[in-house]
Amino acid sequence: MTALRDVLRDYGALGGDCVDLRDVTDPRLLRYTDLIREVQAPLVDGVVEQQTQALLYVVDHARLSTRGAASVIELRRLLAMRGDPAWLGVLWPGRLDIYATDLRPDPATAPVAFSLDVAEAQAVLPRLAQGEDLAKPGSLRLRDELLRLMTDAGEELKRYGCSTHETIALTGRALFFRYLVGRKIIGEAHLADISRSASSLKECFSSDASLAETNHWLDRTFNGDLLTLPNQDYAAYFVGLIRKHGNRITRPLRAIMALDTSVAPGASQQKLDWGDLDFDHLPIGLLSETYEELMYRFDAEARRDTSVYYTPSHIAEYMVTEALHQHPAGASARVLDPACGAGVFLVACFRKLAELRFEETGQRPTRQALRAILDKQLTGFDTNAHARTLAALALYLTALELDPDPTPVEALTFNKLEGAVLIDVADPGSDPDAIVPMAGSLGTHVSEQYRGAFDLVIGNPPWTSLKSKYAAIDKLFTQRCRAIAGQRGLNEIARNYHNPDKVPDLPFVWGAMDWAKPGGRIALALAGRWLFKMTPKGYAARRALFQALAITGILNGASLRQSKVWPNVDQPFCLLFADNRVPSDEDQFVLVSPDEEPLLSDKGRMRIDAYDAVPVSLRLVAEQRTAIKTLYRGTALDMDIVGRIQSKTDRTLGDYWKHEPGLHCGQGYQVATRSKDDSFLQGKRALRAN
Repeated sequence: MTALRDVLRDYGALGGDCVDLRDVTDPRLLRYTDLIREVQAPLVDGVVEQQTQALLYVVDHARLSTRGAASVIELRRLLAMRGDPAWLGVLWPGRLDIYATDLRPDPATAPVAFSLDVAEAQAVLPRLAQGEDLAKPGSLRLRDELLRLMTDAGEELKRYGCSTHETIALTGRALFFRYLVGRKIIGEAHLADISRSASSLKECFSSDASLAETNHWLDRTFNGDLLTLPNQDYAAYFVGLIRKHGNRITRPLRAIMALDTSVAPGASQQKLDWGDLDFDHLPIGLLSETYEELMYRFDAEARRDTSVYYTPSHIAEYMVTEALHQHPAGASARVLDPACGAGVFLVACFRKLAELRFEETGQRPTRQALRAILDKQLTGFDTNAHARTLAALALYLTALELDPDPTPVEALTFNKLEGAVLIDVADPGSDPDAIVPMAGSLGTHVSEQYRGAFDLVIGNPPWTSLKSKYAAIDKLFTQRCRAIAGQRGLNEIARNYHNPDKVPDLPFVWGAMDWAKPGGRIALALAGRWLFKMTPKGYAARRALFQALAITGILNGASLRQSKVWPNVDQPFCLLFADNRVPSDEDQFVLVSPDEEPLLSDKGRMRIDAYDAVPVSLRLVAEQRTAIKTLYRGTALDMDIVGRIQSKTDRTLGDYWKHEPGLHCGQGYQVATRSKDDSFLQGKRALRAN
């Protein structure tokens, strides 16, 4: 990539961030398999990355000259289907034209041109990396559009009388089939084997006969690891379904196959239809993310109780990249996600392990090598059968995407993932269709074979505190944490530890210490509250973790709550990274607290700046309860000041204020989210302090 890298360096790109899609020896090509289907003629020439995410796609004007403006418009649309908040750059001699990628590009849009003979050319990539819009961005977000279409299809099926179980299974199967068609893994030549009743692949979900035949083919090809339908006699099931609800029941499934448009109140040309989506470029991680969100939208009470919220794929990919960076096990690392949901972390790990294998061997992984990673190196626990099935679909699609030659489909049969890779950890005797809190991964029923078995434990466990009726589960969590502390020789913690406020996420940190190999790595997304709690139990729990685990890094996302970095999550979050060993007195971890920068956070990005990274002693945090909060709100210089104040008195300002006559305190009114109707306040006077 020397020539392209040199040209991009003139526009401020760093050489190490540039990926040449013609360089078949670069392992990073696996991030862009959809762009290099034709090895000799990739869709674009190169990519400039930021923190391993695409920032600028680059194509030489000469490749577009024969196709004119229409090819630029189509490129902008196709690249937007990848879901990255990225840009398109067209290289001319001495000039770079910048376009926004756009799901609905305006043909009249002119590029913003940067000439090399102008000094600001050197700032193009740095400005894009800072989140600046160098061209007018598109108004549609792929994730929002995909979730809207999936929600509309699901709600339509429910409106016609399908159960939640049927709705999730039918839409999931249709989406999976659409992916196979969109990725060109199956073509019209396969139609006779799939369904003799359908006139085309798009018609495979259009009648009772074609539905039965297609779903039988899916089960045969993918070992039954698909979303389960209520009746395995598909011919009888689909005849009965259409007889009961009418042929309209197939309309949302036909829409998913791009034969129709989804019925949705207020739909307009400013929104996408199923036919607008290009499944050849749609990210599999995004599908897992949005489908998991949809699943819990259909069961709001279960969501509140189990606190299952999807993990944005870009956060999962960041955590995987950090956790596997220079990992001693390299491409052979064995990975566990103890709360895998729809498989966002497992998909990201699969891709990264394949990339590491490419890096170690110098050759793109073969189908055999990819299947070995899938079957032997990945494990996911979950209590929810639907979620595990969605994870299986995502892993199958990832294996097919990474396969250097995913044909013929008859040779693509997989080993069954359920029970081997994806493990049911629901409590014995529990209702398989109920989504309720349970001991799950941390229960005594989970096989001993997983103890000390993994080079990396990574994931996003539940966050929401258990309700009082689940006190027995909380008691089990405390017992499990104490047992693991005892195994690590931490006898005082083993005697006195209490799980604070019935939280479910901290017990998963202790569980990770048991599942990871000695010296293995742990990376978990957690609620951020444990970093700052000042109550005796909260501080004791934090102190215990810093005494039990060699934490190497914490990304404190408190300033990013209620932003698009993690949509729909109102509470602070943190990302914990650790080595699985008891720390020494000299051990330190790196604390990073990214600020909210609207230009970046509106694009779902965050700045992780090495200059803002603060090395902190684990022992200091264990001994000083205000340490992390002081470093978050202030600097290392404030640590001494706060320490001196605390040495003089343990009375807080709040305590002082409450007990002095004539002094009052309160929060006043606060600017809240837009989730509630506030029209009754219109026209009221604003009360202000003197």
